[in-house]
Amino acid sequence: MLDRPPKPNSRPKFRPPSSDRTRHDRQRRYRQRVAGGERVAPAPYDGAVVEFLIRTQWLSECDAGDRRLVGLAIGRLLRASSS
Repeated sequence: MLDRPPKPNSRPKFRPPSSDRTRHDRQRRYRQRVAGGERVAPAPYDGAVVEFLIRTQWLSECDAGDRRLVGLAIGRLLRASSS
């Protein structure tokens, strides 16, 4: 047996298995976005942006903590203002 403790990084990192279905769905959505001319980019935001989205009803208060929903609301706002 080992006379010393194992190194902190000696254990393999746990990585949940990604199903083929998930990968296929992700790839399908990506291809749909590209075919439709849509692009995705990260958008930095702060509390003032979230408050504006809630005040103008682009985002509900209960969704304010969800980064994905905030990003979707920002995208909807930009899409509506550009047309």
